Order: sequence, then structure tokens, then C-alpha cells
Amino acid sequence: MSLKSAKILRRVLLVMLASLLSVCPLYATDINVYNYHGLNFPTCPIGEDFNPIFGLDNSSTAGGGPFDSLSTKLVITAGEGFSLANDPPAPASVPVDVERFAGSTIITYNLGTYPAGSSTPIGITLRPTMPGLLMLTATVTGAEYDPNPDNNSVVISCLAEGAAIKVNGSDVGSMQDQTIQLGSNDNFSVSVSNTLADDGRTVDYYVTAQLPNSQFYSWVYPNSWVSGISPAYTGPIVNFQDFPVLNTGPLPAGAYSMYFGLGDASSPSLNLISYVHARIIVDEE
Repeated sequence: MSLKSAKILRRVLLVMLASLLSVCPLYATDINVYNYHGLNFPTCPIGEDFNPIFGLDNSSTAGGGPFDSLSTKLVITAGEGFSLANDPPAPASVPVDVERFAGSTIITYNLGTYPAGSSTPIGITLRPTMPGLLMLTATVTGAEYDPNPDNNSVVISCLAEGAAIKVNGSDVGSMQDQTIQLGSNDNFSVSVSNTLADDGRTVDYYVTAQLPNSQFYSWVYPNSWVSGISPAYTGPIVNFQDFPVLNTGPLPAGAYSMYFGLGDASSPSLNLISYVHARIIVDEE
């Protein structure tokens, strides 16, 4: 074989080797994420902390491992109806990116090199803001070939129950300080809902507004507003959706707050079981 032919053959073999390595890398990493608690939460009260924990694991022997996972990322997507209770939702030593898109919150944990044999619980604190079945999805990825991609994602769901509030038709209330902007010519409407299950208690229902001058007014069933903080109604826990309590024309400029909650009627002081809060800013002309 001539020297020229030998060089050509060597070049062809190198190309074939590179192609082979791109399909079958030197090692594989079966990194996976799972529901740390092992079950979905049946209920998660609206406005209260919801603390799911995801388990991250890199101890599998699939593909000859375990090996270090490079450029590891854990992405948690909280669907519509969740708000972050703390931001950023991770220890300061872990770089975290938080994005909000189309009603969802996307939290990316940039874990870098995740060592072979590691297993870590990663918790997050959220608050449900609307009733219904709410979903969380966690997905883990690394730079290496993964021989078992089916365990790279997991879904945790919960049924959100409790007090909810809408301003101008939009779910905006939670224990967090959520804000809706209104123009000086916008009408103003408020409706309330409750999906909290009846547990035999007698409760006070509160629908309260705070004006820019800090004065409080309460709605009292069936259709009146009184000065101060007073129950709207006292009775058993009842489920209802989008019950209208206010529908009025444009408001003067300023910052307003709307509260809706259920309190234990047997308590001598205000003892709320579930409540929500919406902050409304009316712009100047």
C-alpha cells in the first residue's frame, strides 16, 4: 500500500470513528427525576404554601454508569394557577433562572456537573391562586447520552381548593400581593368563589375592600356595603363559583385592595381558614 493510500485510509477511519462516537458515546448517564414523596397531593389549599419535592438521582448503572452528568439542568414548569412563594426558589449556591410565559412559571436550576452516585431532593414553595387541578412538570437533562430518557420527566398534580377572587373576570388573588392595573376609564367588577370542602364547621364569609385612604368597607349579603370589617354571611361551608359582589363604573386613581376569606365562626377573634388578596392600581388620566 502506498503512503498516499495509507493517508487516505487513515482519514476515512478517523471520520468513521468520529461518526461512531457521535452515535455511541464513550459513556452514558442515566440521570433521572422523580416525585420524592411518591404520590400526588390530593388537595392544595388556595393561597397557602404548597411544598412539592422532586428527587434528582444519578446512581443508575444503566449504560455502565454511574458517571458524572455534565451541564445538568433541572427545569420545573408550574402551570397556570401557581405563583412562586419565594424567589429565587433554591439555595444561593445554585444558579436559578425564572421566566414567566403564557401563564406558566418556568424555573431552571443550572446544576453544572452533577456527580456520579448523587441523589438530591429539591424542594420548591408555590401558592395556588385558582381552583382546579394544577400541574407541575420537572425535566432533567445532561450533556451525555441518556440510555433511559423515559425517567427524565415527572408530573406532580394537586387539586386546589379554597377561596378565590376575580377582578374584571381575571383570577388575580392569592396570599401573595398580586396586582392588576386599571385605567381611569375602566369599569370595576369583583366576583368570589369557594371550593373548600364542607367539614362541618360554621364559618364567617368576609368580602372586604380597602380604599386608598386606608378605610375598610365590607360587603354584607345580599347586596350592601358597610364601613369597617364585618362578615358577609355566617353559615356552613358552601361551594360556589364567580358570585358577583361588586360591579361599578371607573374608580378614582389610587391603590385599592380586595379580600375574600372564610373564618372560623367559633373563634372569638378573626381566624381565617382560607383567604385571598388582590391589589388594584387605578392609573391617573
